[in-house]
Amino acid sequence: MNIGINCFNINPNYGGGINTYTFGLLEGFTNKGRDHNFQIYINSSNAHLFKRFGNVEHFNLIELPYQPLKKFLRKIGFSTFSSKMYKFVCDKLYNNVTDVINTHSDLVYTPTTILFPFNFNKTTIVSMHDIQQFHFPEFFTKRELLNRKIHFKLSTDLSNYFQASSQFIKEDLLRHFKNIKEEQIVIINEGVNIEEFSS
Repeated sequence: MNIGINCFNINPNYGGGINTYTFGLLEGFTNKGRDHNFQIYINSSNAHLFKRFGNVEHFNLIELPYQPLKKFLRKIGFSTFSSKMYKFVCDKLYNNVTDVINTHSDLVYTPTTILFPFNFNKTTIVSMHDIQQFHFPEFFTKRELLNRKIHFKLSTDLSNYFQASSQFIKEDLLRHFKNIKEEQIVIINEGVNIEEFSS
């Protein structure tokens, strides 16, 4: 099977848990995923982070077109405060990105909490790590809360399946997103590299 790992949204300047999770998962697939082919979708701003995977036999690094102007136009779409309008704008701007992914992969897995872009015609799986905006809204600005509201709505509306790292996260997602069905969420505990942490 051709499995697309959507790393288009990995921020090279972010050092938090999502990046740690993503690179740990990719390391695991280098050893344990040899029955499948993995297409790792990256962009020009984060490509340097993935160089070590370039020589893995069953990995294929695919650099997607990324233009700062599109990010600016995406912000204009977001400023309408409408998830439908924002999706419409993003679908137009990133149609070439989804075309590439839809062509090369049988399913698309996004490890970075929210689905982006949105208009895939393949089965999509998202690791929705947490929804802290519901529990600690005081940690976010009004704009950040709106950003999360729109992106999480679109992600939960448009993704086929979700990976939750625990029963608590699964129940939390079902509590706050009534548009997700229980059978859409699969609990897969996060792995730990025993060798790396044994010292």
